[in-house]
Amino acid sequence: MTYNFKKKAPRKDTIDHTVYQPNGDEVGGFTIKYHLQSDPRWTKRLMDMKKLLKPADVRRLENPKTEEDILFTRQQSMNAFIDHVIVDSRLLGEDDEVIPHSAEMLKEYFADPENFWVFSEIDQTSAEVANFRIEQAEEAKND
Repeated sequence: MTYNFKKKAPRKDTIDHTVYQPNGDEVGGFTIKYHLQSDPRWTKRLMDMKKLLKPADVRRLENPKTEEDILFTRQQSMNAFIDHVIVDSRLLGEDDEVIPHSAEMLKEYFADPENFWVFSEIDQTSAEVANFRIEQAEEAKND
């Protein structure tokens, strides 16, 4: 038997998810890791992220008082999600031009309030799949 070591083995902790606009047009495809916000690894990532912020920004995260603080908190959470959960992406631009994956590009894309719904769908899908995998594991134990 011969092996092709250049070919990447499929990840077992990811799912490919395509997002569509309400009119049926494709927004793009995303490869995302299974993700639960209650996962201790996620909490650790957020704590590590806080260490990189200024003390004033940490206070904004921990005790948001204004709409700007809330949006800042949401942006920081999205940035961590993009860095640690989205493995690959393929956004479609004008004339169905494929925009290659880049964390910085996704951060800019999701920062636009008009595109927040795309982020929300990806986040929800990741959590739903993670929950389903937990249920499958528990059922397998009981069988």
